[in-house]
Amino acid sequence: MVPFLPQNVILQSGNGANFLLWDIAAGATSYSIQRSTDGVNFTTIGTASTNNYLDSSVTVGTNYFYQVASTNTSGTSSYNPSFPTNITPCLPGQINLGYLRYMSQLRADKLNSYYLTTDEWNWNIRQSANVLYNILITHWGEDYFFAPRLSINLTGQDFYDLPNGGNYQNTDGSFPPALFKLNGVDANINGVVTGPNAGWVPLARFNWIDRDKYTTYPAQAGALNNIYQMAYRMMGSQIEIIPQNINQYIRLNYVPILKDMLKDTDMLPFSISGYSEFIINDAAKKAMIKEESLEKWNALTQANAAIVQMIEESASNRDSGQPNSVSNTRANVGDPGFSNWGNGWGSGGWGGGMF
Repeated sequence: MVPFLPQNVILQSGNGANFLLWDIAAGATSYSIQRSTDGVNFTTIGTASTNNYLDSSVTVGTNYFYQVASTNTSGTSSYNPSFPTNITPCLPGQINLGYLRYMSQLRADKLNSYYLTTDEWNWNIRQSANVLYNILITHWGEDYFFAPRLSINLTGQDFYDLPNGGNYQNTDGSFPPALFKLNGVDANINGVVTGPNAGWVPLARFNWIDRDKYTTYPAQAGALNNIYQMAYRMMGSQIEIIPQNINQYIRLNYVPILKDMLKDTDMLPFSISGYSEFIINDAAKKAMIKEESLEKWNALTQANAAIVQMIEESASNRDSGQPNSVSNTRANVGDPGFSNWGNGWGSGGWGGGMF
């Protein structure tokens, strides 16, 4: 007698592999596993004597479909597709849009439901990812997410465009990511020199009430003491450098905008200690709002509050042995207490005092 069809074929992904699990089928002595990359043309990739199978011969970023059949000496049952029907293998700590949507639907008890469209689920997940991104930047530390520093050659203008993902180009032809949060600006005291011979010093944010102290003569542009008078401020999509300077390099230290996940195979660009659970709960909460299910919404809210508390508690000891304080900026360059640079020449060393 041909064995029964395997039921509840569940597909999971992690550690760069895909894992299949199903209920034991009556009469089965083994199971046949098939795989496809288009959902139409399937190939047998192996057999299992138990009710699970680990497929480690996969490529991260490629979408795979699976189906499983029961076998014995009398024959083979029909193939039953997995649920979800397809998945993209993820490296350790990674998770993609397709799996986030599946887990969000599972959390909201909305599997195989048309209560929300796929587009609505994807939108909710992207917005929830942005919420988590903001929380991590605020509590975990923005420096963890820094983009590569962007150097800009000053050409005597007041304003320079901030990176928007397409207005600057790297030497390899790629584009620096768009800016989300500017964390600091450095100036090169050696003018146009870059690389290991560059000498970078941090610039202070411009304080409007102190604008008269940035007055300088054109002949001082690029001079060492002028560096310690320079300041910056963000003005919409641009950064203003005060005073104007020329033949000087500045570099931006910034957190980029979170890249949207559009395709099911797109990975969440960050993953720290499984905090993607926050996204799953938050996306499920949005479904509960539409359903007007206050009890479920409250439960998910409490679960996410616990995750945020865990982020806050672990963030202070992110670097073992050296707890960090988020956004601990240095004192204003040139101001008392930072150093005595720029305070004038006098007895006892720079600015008439000791460092």
